[in-house]
Amino acid sequence: MVVNFVKNDKSRLRGVCKNKECEWVIHVSPVNKDSCWQIKTFKTEHKNCYWNVKNKNIKSSWLGETFVSKLKSNPKLAYLGRKKALKLVDGSIAEQFSQIRNYCAELRRSDEGASVILKLTVGDDAPRFQRLYVCFSACKQGFNESCRPVVGVDECFLKTNIGGKLLTAVGLDPNNNIFPIAYALVEGETKDSWMWFLQLLNNDIGFENEDGWTFMSDKQKGLIPAFENLWTCYLFFVGF
Repeated sequence: MVVNFVKNDKSRLRGVCKNKECEWVIHVSPVNKDSCWQIKTFKTEHKNCYWNVKNKNIKSSWLGETFVSKLKSNPKLAYLGRKKALKLVDGSIAEQFSQIRNYCAELRRSDEGASVILKLTVGDDAPRFQRLYVCFSACKQGFNESCRPVVGVDECFLKTNIGGKLLTAVGLDPNNNIFPIAYALVEGETKDSWMWFLQLLNNDIGFENEDGWTFMSDKQKGLIPAFENLWTCYLFFVGF
């Protein structure tokens, strides 16, 4: 049902059903010489009504005041509630990774020139995800045709319960803005994972065919040995 408060002040509160054919009504007013309020009229029966879970009267400030005592005694309550809500929206990590092959197939279908490389490991019962490399065709073309021969490589943690790292490569466009080139999800930051990423990046961009490339990094773990194994003639600006 949807309730419409036709009266709502310091001396009375009267709510009726928004369905005009429905006789549901509630009327509340203060008890004489007391701070308590009393229900004076209440018709509980509904007629041809529908339920609406939205409540515009519940504000964030009201929620904070209502649950402040519970959060004081159990600070993890909000975190657990948020975690469960996100799980309902996004599904579990395991469910998401079970769709990884479908995701890769959709990327290849929608962008025929994209590089989408999925690497799996052999598990006891089924293959397990290890790495994923993605470079969209527009990123390849845009970088090769308009960007300078400068590439920045970096990594960051994936804040999930299964861990992992995100490796990225970016360039600079003619306006000195960051231009994304490629990214990869890997199991960890190692020499092997960086070599795997850089070799695939080289296949898309072609570092070995030209001189004068500059790479920028902040000495991520395993990155310098990976460069030394792959190439020996490039200029590095380490740290920025």
